[in-house]
Amino acid sequence: MGRLEREALKKALGKEFKITIPRGDILVMKADLSETWYKVRKLRRWFDQWGLPSERKISQQKQVQSITDPANLVCEMIPFEFKKPGCHPEVREAEFGYVTGLN
Repeated sequence: MGRLEREALKKALGKEFKITIPRGDILVMKADLSETWYKVRKLRRWFDQWGLPSERKISQQKQVQSITDPANLVCEMIPFEFKKPGCHPEVREAEFGYVTGLN
């Protein structure tokens, strides 16, 4: 769809038809789709062309920093079962990390 068609569609829909992308949803899309920041930026630009405002990269990266803050991460050694093809399962300790709190 070209720019003129897009502008005509936005004009026909009017101001009452306003969609916004909630805070954090772009970051969730990035994580779920395993995309790079470059591809997320292209996606945000595409959203902006359609009039879908979303949060900026800086606020998204601040969210990532708050989640991955060392105070929120816990790492422990716990027993896991490892299976090898053609062998019996082996139980040994391995590192396990998790996030304690999300803000």
